Amino acid sequence: MKKLNLIILAFILIVAAAALFAACGDSDENTLGSGGTSFTLEITGKDGESVTYTIKTDEKILSDALMHKDVNIIPAGTLVNDFDTIKGVKADFTADSAYWAFYENGDFAADSAFNTEITAGAVYAFKYEVFEMGDWEDFE
Repeated sequence: MKKLNLIILAFILIVAAAALFAACGDSDENTLGSGGTSFTLEITGKDGESVTYTIKTDEKILSDALMHKDVNIIPAGTLVNDFDTIKGVKADFTADSAYWAFYENGDFAADSAFNTEITAGAVYAFKYEVFEMGDWEDFE
């Protein structure tokens, strides 16, 4: 009977340990916010390195979700259509023609993050880019 109790106790400990490890897997450091809608955010910095986040939110507009205190990708209080800092990295167009390009599902976004309604499962991206005068040829 003691052996049976030890086997049952060992089984319970194994199940408890498995549950604990499974719960730890949910606390991904690249998951930010909380809410019913989730989307992917990719940020490619000045050095070309990318970081991917899963953002969970109840906000309807992308910029609101990114300025939310639980996410804090774009500094709160940023003016509409005028942001230059993402995750603490500033792109200064007047100094070196750098800007944060905004993409939606792999394409250059048709509107700003301040006018973009969040779509569940979408992939939004910000890429640090430097404008070159030769780029004007693309518009001719």
